[in-house]
Amino acid sequence: MIIIPTILEKDLEEIKRKISIVGPHFKNIQLDLCDGQFVPNITFDGILELDNLETDAILEVDIMAIEPCEYVLPHLKKIKRF
Repeated sequence: MIIIPTILEKDLEEIKRKISIVGPHFKNIQLDLCDGQFVPNITFDGILELDNLETDAILEVDIMAIEPCEYVLPHLKKIKRF
């Protein structure tokens, strides 16, 4: 069994704080991204912010969007982590 903690946060500083807490204990951390249409947007605003997160853990992203490809693909070339 693999347990992957999920961070569902709006504030980027709070996300960083939570990553610093769980990061040393887990290989993977999941972050939720919402488009505001499929589900209410109660997460941070932007996939580009992933590059600003310091951790050795593998970041997984749960994309809760009506059109997930349209939500993410335009940004992939800009993200260094991918």
